[in-house]
Amino acid sequence: MQLLLCAASLLIASVALAEVVVTEADKDAMIKGIKARGCVITDKNDARLLGEVGLPQPVAYAAVAALIAEARAEIVDDHLHLKTGSCK
Repeated sequence: MQLLLCAASLLIASVALAEVVVTEADKDAMIKGIKARGCVITDKNDARLLGEVGLPQPVAYAAVAALIAEARAEIVDDHLHLKTGSCK
């Protein structure tokens, strides 16, 4: 599986992102899954995230892209860092 944050980064600039409807519930599911991984997603812990959050791949990637666009997450040193709640 490709690294989740790489795909999310590509989606930020993609026209396809506009075609995917992301709800607050989708973003909340991703936040919960990322928090469960210590608030950081790496290529070593992203493989199971999609299955565990229960979102289709395009929606999950778009949710991550939305979190980045909303400054609720950021990419640092090729890792996705959550910046919400207890994750700073």
